[in-house]
Amino acid sequence: QAEDGIRDSVASRGLGDVYKRQDLMFEKGQKKRAAAESSENAPEDSKNDKARVDLKEIFKAPDGNMTDTGINNPWNFRNWWNAIQAEDVGNYRGRSKLYYQALQYLPGSYKLWYHFLKESRKNAKQYSLDDPRYNIVNELHEKALTFMTKMPVIWHKYTRFLSRQKFITKTRRAFDDSLTALPATQHEKIWKAYVEWCMSINSPSVSKHVLQRYIVYNPDAREEYVSFLIDNEEYDEASLELIKIIDDEEYSSQKGNTKHDIWMNLCNLISKYPSEIISIDCEAVIRHAIKLYTDEVGNLWVSLAEYYIRQGYFEKARNIFEEAIESINTTRDFGVIFNAYSKFEEQIVTNTLANLEKKEAQEEDEEEELEQQIDKLVSITLEKINGSAPKEEEMQDKKTKMIEKDSDFIVYRIDNLLERRPFLLSHVILRQNPNNVYEWMNLAQLCEFDEFLALRTYTEAVLQIDPQNAYGKLNKLWMRFAQFYEERNDLENANQIYFKATAVNFKTIDELSNIWCAWAEMHIRHHNYDSARAILKEATSRRTAPKVSKDDSSRILCPALSYNVWAFYIDIETKFGTFQNVKALYQKMVDMQLATPQTILNYGALLEKAGYYEDSFRMYEKAINNFPWPHVYDIWVMYLSKFTERYGGKKLERVRDMFENVIKACPQEKVKFFYYIYADIEENFGLHNRAIDVYDRALRQVNKEDVMEVLKIAIAKTSKFFGLAKTRKIFEKAFEVLPPGDLLEIGMKYSKMERKIGEIDRARAVYMHLSQFCNPSQPDMEEKFWKIWERFEELHGSEETFKDFLKIKRSVSVKYSAQAVSYTHLR
Repeated sequence: QAEDGIRDSVASRGLGDVYKRQDLMFEKGQKKRAAAESSENAPEDSKNDKARVDLKEIFKAPDGNMTDTGINNPWNFRNWWNAIQAEDVGNYRGRSKLYYQALQYLPGSYKLWYHFLKESRKNAKQYSLDDPRYNIVNELHEKALTFMTKMPVIWHKYTRFLSRQKFITKTRRAFDDSLTALPATQHEKIWKAYVEWCMSINSPSVSKHVLQRYIVYNPDAREEYVSFLIDNEEYDEASLELIKIIDDEEYSSQKGNTKHDIWMNLCNLISKYPSEIISIDCEAVIRHAIKLYTDEVGNLWVSLAEYYIRQGYFEKARNIFEEAIESINTTRDFGVIFNAYSKFEEQIVTNTLANLEKKEAQEEDEEEELEQQIDKLVSITLEKINGSAPKEEEMQDKKTKMIEKDSDFIVYRIDNLLERRPFLLSHVILRQNPNNVYEWMNLAQLCEFDEFLALRTYTEAVLQIDPQNAYGKLNKLWMRFAQFYEERNDLENANQIYFKATAVNFKTIDELSNIWCAWAEMHIRHHNYDSARAILKEATSRRTAPKVSKDDSSRILCPALSYNVWAFYIDIETKFGTFQNVKALYQKMVDMQLATPQTILNYGALLEKAGYYEDSFRMYEKAINNFPWPHVYDIWVMYLSKFTERYGGKKLERVRDMFENVIKACPQEKVKFFYYIYADIEENFGLHNRAIDVYDRALRQVNKEDVMEVLKIAIAKTSKFFGLAKTRKIFEKAFEVLPPGDLLEIGMKYSKMERKIGEIDRARAVYMHLSQFCNPSQPDMEEKFWKIWERFEELHGSEETFKDFLKIKRSVSVKYSAQAVSYTHLR
């Protein structure tokens, strides 16, 4: 084994000069034969000596006069092969003798050597490993390789046979000889077997030497060498090999690992075995990995902290954790690092408390007599020196206080870490996106326990956030900043904050308007009503805004274009101002086209309350022209109701023109309501005929689902004003506009009306017309229509009319039956 650990000094081993191999093997064979001749007369084991003599005699040069072979032409391979095959397979001695004789004439025959060695190995396997037959077979392989130098199969079988005999040195040399003899193109198979063998033996020095040579031949197998080094706890050299892999741009992993995986393996190795790795700058390696792989930042920082923790540098590890938390930008990495940090501190606390308990137990177990003697000796000595001795209780209290102080500090450290977690997480989120308004507000709220820290946070927030890229409502941050001063009754600074906020170029005008309104609301809360009115007046008077910079063409949004500012200003003026001011503000809103339908309604109510009726009507008319449908619906309703309430029937023509205009422009789903009001106006202040005409027009314009409702109202109004006979036109109109499903109800009312006025024939004609829509096979139609008609004929008809009734009923039934059959056939 010691010999296996020594590097062979022959420079040609592995990839040596293959052209000189034949001469070397020939000289080696001569030396073996000379050694065998010199030891011929030496006293040896009789069995082994007989085998060697036989081998020597058999492998002597063939004599041309030999006649004991039994082969007609001993130089012919086929003759020897037939003779060998004719020999019994179980007779190894007879077959081996034929092989010996054949190889004397044909030493270059691969087939003879291959099968001879194969049968020899098979025969030797029947015996124990210490049997001399194994030595004979080994010598046969050496003899064969003298001639079969370029045959990799022979080398492979020989090395396997030697490895089975547990010959480490001889096997290693056989592998080395094979690599020397074979060309480089055939080394792959040899190296594969070589590496497998060296990994199977319990000799790290040999395995390491072989793997070092192997990675020279195949650099892509360096990871296998790294795994071997890690298994044998040679972590320093393993880290160096991993760095070589990383630096090699052309390296291709046989295990499918990427450079990322190799970096992670290196960092994990450094963090787990920091004291064993001394050849590289471990911290620099991990920090370089942090810069390269941003998706593994959290795990790499934890690895760097673990590197110092395993060495016992706890303060350095804490500094690493703190640096990591201050540099990361994602919450995922923060979670990884903070969890590792907190577990580290918890472990420190646990270990510290355990050590304290252990020390206390040890102190209690000390012998009391020894303590008394020591204390007495110390007290006597101190009395002689200082003239006084410390009390035992005072010394014990001092020691206890020191222990409690250390433990309290350790517990305080982890409590402080847990309390800082919301602040640390907030800073991480803000580093990821400094324009996150919600997170700035959250951080400011966390800092409100310290006024200076809160003000610093608000100031930093408004300075760092880009208004055009803000995530969230930036106006809420400014408002919360001002409220911070307001809560502390510092209105001067609050006004300064609001004033600066009005100059910010917000993304939307709503954000700017909220700033102005919040500023005014602050003064209202403090009963400064004139100041609030002045602020809103300033906001509504700004028509243009200054440029943000000379090179920037964008302008700050104008608060005078915000509906919220105007609405709030109007509310304030309504409460604390005069009617003329409120009216002027409403008029400005209408002129600037900032008014909504609700604003118009409020303005109209204000004018009406003050007695400015015509002004309100003119305002309604102007708004009607400015707003589209359906937004103008409420304005029309208010306009018509207020106008009719004001004038009644005095300005009927003007009212009619208004209704004509609204009916002409109104969409179909809204027109029914205006027709009802129009008809009601005509009924109360106009003519009844015009009211009925309005209902007649409504039948042609309303939705289909509203036609029945309008018909019923029209019939009722006509019957009320003109009698039943005048409703005939309405019923006839219903037959034109109603669908068949709704026609039965109106038709039955029509026939009932005709019966009341004595028009029996007209009633019968209505029944005959309705019969085509009523299927006699349906029970509900039988009850609703056919029995009523049958009863009608019994009371008012004759035999002929009754027969006609039956014919019609039968024909309708046949029609519906035929339709059902046709439908079934189609299906």
